[in-house]
Amino acid sequence: MGIGGRPGLSAAVAEAVIPINQAIPLVAVDVPSGLGVDTGECTGMHLRADLTVTFGTHKIAHLADPAAAACGAVELVDIGLDLPDAPVEALGEEDVARLVPRPRPDAQKYTRGVVGVRAGSTTYPGAALLAVAGANAGLAGMVRYVGSAADTVKQHHPEVVGAGRVQAWVVGPGGGDEAARHLAEALEDDVPLVVDADALQHVSGPLPQAVLTPHAGELAAMLGLERAEVEAAPLRHATAAAERFGCVVLLKGRHTVIAGPRVRVTTAGTAWLATAGAGDVLSGLIGSLLATGLSPYDAASVGSWLHGAAATLASGGGPITATGVARAIPAVVRNLAVRHWET
Repeated sequence: MGIGGRPGLSAAVAEAVIPINQAIPLVAVDVPSGLGVDTGECTGMHLRADLTVTFGTHKIAHLADPAAAACGAVELVDIGLDLPDAPVEALGEEDVARLVPRPRPDAQKYTRGVVGVRAGSTTYPGAALLAVAGANAGLAGMVRYVGSAADTVKQHHPEVVGAGRVQAWVVGPGGGDEAARHLAEALEDDVPLVVDADALQHVSGPLPQAVLTPHAGELAAMLGLERAEVEAAPLRHATAAAERFGCVVLLKGRHTVIAGPRVRVTTAGTAWLATAGAGDVLSGLIGSLLATGLSPYDAASVGSWLHGAAATLASGGGPITATGVARAIPAVVRNLAVRHWET
């Protein structure tokens, strides 16, 4: 009952094998029996592996939750297959190193991109600081901040300036009652933008230059679903949202889904990344990548990978904060440069 099987084990098989699965370590060949191999979904009873060994290429079940969570550690064995383009892919370190923007020898701050942040409110000024911290990790040439937390932002980030022309906007983190106005004002500039948190509830139509960054609860509200429905099929619902809103949708989770022209899944990261404010940092980081000229799809994909890698680096196997994640981003990019960029 492997990659050719239908999702879900029959009652008779489940009764025989699940008690064994619960008692001893399990190694799966290709995929734990009962998973939805081509959907990443878990419909019915299935096994959970401690280790899954697969061949030729990763399958969707190895990348997309909740099936991926049932695969345990996944080891890929190359058997020399000539593979077609994949419907779902995951960026590796070399892919990210190729996509991360590098300043030209004649670069100056404006040519490197200017990202604007409209975030925070009198109730949540910290969200503005964290979104700015992600945007201000050094990938763009300049960060502008517009909002009620301007004095606090300037105290912590003196290099951040005020209103002016930008190549991308970040809107929504901690915006509260100000989020609708922030989104409307950002849309007037007709530049790419990241829409997060409080601003998501004000998205009603297509936003072709946008990256939406909901978690499962926020996406459920946008689609009129229950959160459990999104969590049971994140790949399916992120793709549906991307089609509905005409943009890139980044659905945050253990394995983040980026749906746009194609679908990518981010597997980098650590469970310690489930901490308050981490999503604000991610929004700012993606906004800075948009400002450098990356497409919304690549900016979301690269930003998600760098965010996860920064969390892993900052964690060292232990707890982290969102501020620590933001501070680790330059070191992750520096490591990519050392390993993959020609000097």
